[in-house]
Amino acid sequence: FNISSIIYSVFENSDNSFETLNIYPNPAHNNEQLNIKFSSEKKSTAQVNVYNSLGALEFQTTEKIIPAENMFSINVSTLTQGIYFLQIIIDEKVYSAKAIIQ
Repeated sequence: FNISSIIYSVFENSDNSFETLNIYPNPAHNNEQLNIKFSSEKKSTAQVNVYNSLGALEFQTTEKIIPAENMFSINVSTLTQGIYFLQIIIDEKVYSAKAIIQ
């Protein structure tokens, strides 16, 4: 039984610079890539941190953002099965999401 294959979150910001965040596939298998997709209205950079359920940093990257739909992938082949927390920092704003690796 799979509730959803995509996590879809809506964020409300006063400047509407970042509105939606899609993380898929979720759950992901450890031989797949975890895709992060979102729209932005301005050029910036995103710092992406992936933490395990104990709070240890497992992966970190910085990605360029364009004023359009953005997508980047994280290779999860080195992650063990479990729950991971994604932290995406854009212009000093922090967005969080949960991903499951099977």
